[in-house]
Amino acid sequence: MLAAVFAALVGALSWLAKSAVAGMVWFYNRLTREIEMTVALRAEIETCVKSLETFAKEETASSIKAQMAASQDYRIFVPLDRDYFIFDLIKPDISLLPEASIREVVKFYDGMGAFDTLLASFQDVRFESFPVERRMGYIDSMIGAAANVLSDGAAATEVLANARRRLLAKRNVSLAVLVVGLGVSALGAGAFARSVAAYCGVG
Repeated sequence: MLAAVFAALVGALSWLAKSAVAGMVWFYNRLTREIEMTVALRAEIETCVKSLETFAKEETASSIKAQMAASQDYRIFVPLDRDYFIFDLIKPDISLLPEASIREVVKFYDGMGAFDTLLASFQDVRFESFPVERRMGYIDSMIGAAANVLSDGAAATEVLANARRRLLAKRNVSLAVLVVGLGVSALGAGAFARSVAAYCGVG
């Protein structure tokens, strides 16, 4: 009878140990996923920011306006082939990230979308029908819009970098806890099993 009770206790402790380890493994994997998300998003944002630097320069606007003044038929052509692959891929799981990171990342991509819309409008037939002075005004607005998105990009990359550092620290702690937990579980289960065996006179 006692042997059966001890056996049941051993089984229960073993189940609890496995559940605890499984929980720690899940937490470790989740942190790893969050770290991967911060790294990927930061890389994509940095790439986008680099492509915007030209549009935030006075020289770029001055060059476009000079060509507009020189030719009434001058047309602006800006290739709009940006693909926000990482953001689109991560979007369904973005709630995994810290709130501060989500806020800055979403703000940046909203700004990028608005800026892409502005650039696309420069190639619209309606825009080309505006007087030169009005079109030049839009070009001037491009500089400020690009500068705002650049600022949002800098804020987003900084918050993602900080989040990555915190997540790495948490993952290192969780790994240490996992290793210790596995060791304690193994030692505890072995010691308990030996005690049961000795008590039952089978050791």
